Amino acid sequence: MTARLVLRNASELCVPEPDGREIQRLPRHALYAEDGVIRWVGPEDQLPPESRGAEVVDAQGGAVLPGLIDAHTHLVFAGDRVSDFSLRARGESYSSILAQGGGIYTTVNATRSAGFGELLDLTRKRLVSRVSRGITTTEIKSGYGLTAAHELRMLEVVKALRGEGFDVEGTLLAAHVIPKDIPREDYLRSITHEMIPKVAQEGLARFVDVFVEANAYTAAEAERIFSAATEHGLLPRVHAEQITNSGGCLVAARLGASSADHLERASDADLAALARAGTVGVFLPGAMTFLGDHAPHLGLAARKAGLEVCVATDQNPGSSPLSCLATAAMLAVTQMGLTVEESLRAITLGAAHALRRTDIGTLEVGRKARFVVLSHPDSRALIYGFSEPPILRVVGA
Repeated sequence: MTARLVLRNASELCVPEPDGREIQRLPRHALYAEDGVIRWVGPEDQLPPESRGAEVVDAQGGAVLPGLIDAHTHLVFAGDRVSDFSLRARGESYSSILAQGGGIYTTVNATRSAGFGELLDLTRKRLVSRVSRGITTTEIKSGYGLTAAHELRMLEVVKALRGEGFDVEGTLLAAHVIPKDIPREDYLRSITHEMIPKVAQEGLARFVDVFVEANAYTAAEAERIFSAATEHGLLPRVHAEQITNSGGCLVAARLGASSADHLERASDADLAALARAGTVGVFLPGAMTFLGDHAPHLGLAARKAGLEVCVATDQNPGSSPLSCLATAAMLAVTQMGLTVEESLRAITLGAAHALRRTDIGTLEVGRKARFVVLSHPDSRALIYGFSEPPILRVVGA
């Protein structure tokens, strides 16, 4: 990005409501940025004098949105899970495949076998392809290592990509499933006494996540892990109520976690508790749809509870091989009951709040000058476009 730029000829700027659930569509607005930071936003006919001579980004009559933020992915992995997909189509459940040693364990074996360079190259390619889909920030979890060495290596890949200039957030998800080759208690101690201190010391991640589920970790184990995380300055996030209602939401609410993710089996009381705690609810419609699940009233329930929401791809090889965040936003509308405007906010400012970021997510003075220019005059067309979002240009990625 050049030192000074001005955005002109936009049909509208899509600006998420800071405290609401929807968006503002500001007609014929422009913005001016210096050194990658927005310095002015307003009607184009009122551009400030200092914008003269700046590089012009011509929106060509298209709508402009903030750079998209994918706040939940598992992007560092090797291999695939085509066989799992085939088994589910024949009637096997996600849980039964996992119990038989497939599912996540298949990806663990492939990821452990891959070298650092291979994982780095695979993840870099995935990130590069995301920019063309408007995604400028991506959260990436570990969780396919299930030993201290392999979990830390996954986060070292994320740190290396951050050093290359990608805006990526790391999350330690060592508590993904129970490893089959380490006693449960030994592994829990490794997470709390070895991995978490190392992650904090080396700046490998800002978050620690736990999969609270019948075939994974208990609520009590999650609280134990999060106690160690907060002692080391790391923020809790929770995989909650995806397959069964296992208490993840209540753990997230008690600890003021930054997010509770999935929520397909969350109760109204769960959602209300999250809202009171200021925890963002992250909808993952790609995983829900790919696994043949449904939660058509979740959007309405979250709205009634006053819960701030985020939508993410959950990109991973097993339950959501989805790389397009606009498609996830569309599925959140059609399969989970969000409005179009709520879904647009959920992949911008809602996602920024899930990641506890104050520098991205909207188009206002002081935020990073990252934005997506559409080839359509209506910002809602981003998710109406289904699998082909009408993106003309991405600036600031």
